[in-house]
Amino acid sequence: DLGAPARAMAFLTNGTLVSVGWDKVIRFWDIEKLGQIKSLDTDINMISLAVSPDGALLAVAESPNEGTTPTNVQIWDVAAGKEKLQLKGHSSRVVCLTFTNDGRGILAGGGQKNEFSEISYWDLATGQLRGNHKTPKKWWFETVAVNIDDRRVAAVSVSGMAFYDLDFLINERTWPAHGNTASCGVFANGGATLITAGWDKSIKVWNTR
Repeated sequence: DLGAPARAMAFLTNGTLVSVGWDKVIRFWDIEKLGQIKSLDTDINMISLAVSPDGALLAVAESPNEGTTPTNVQIWDVAAGKEKLQLKGHSSRVVCLTFTNDGRGILAGGGQKNEFSEISYWDLATGQLRGNHKTPKKWWFETVAVNIDDRRVAAVSVSGMAFYDLDFLINERTWPAHGNTASCGVFANGGATLITAGWDKSIKVWNTR
């Protein structure tokens, strides 16, 4: 019993499935036995989830009403079952989260409908916001992806693709990637290639150089 609709799911490195939703509970599942292992109570209705590369940390973000500021992003220690950090600085709804490949940073993508898309980057060692960028797009970012050397990040929205330098979250370039909504993106070949998919029923491969 989920208690409420699940909004995001991810696997830990040991194969445990994690789900979050609007019931303010992080749930852990054994997919072989089809049963819940444990749960963690939070104080936010969650819309997004990410697992650190080593499986030790979870990042979750709330789903506030449109215009509510700031959004609450929380980092949880899986083994201890306790909240480790609360991250501030993202001023709009967080739709997607991803850890950097070295596990030292977290990125959040989202925005305010029909106003702007927003991406934020925090240092997890200090909990400090390292960068925040708002782009005047029609819709929020739906996916953020970091390349293998943690130097560049791609974000996709209904308006197209945005490509950032991760060190300062400078928007390097933006281009129309698909004829309709670009819904997801992932890096390949050590960051030299970007693969995107969209509502125009196409998958496209880009040379990031």
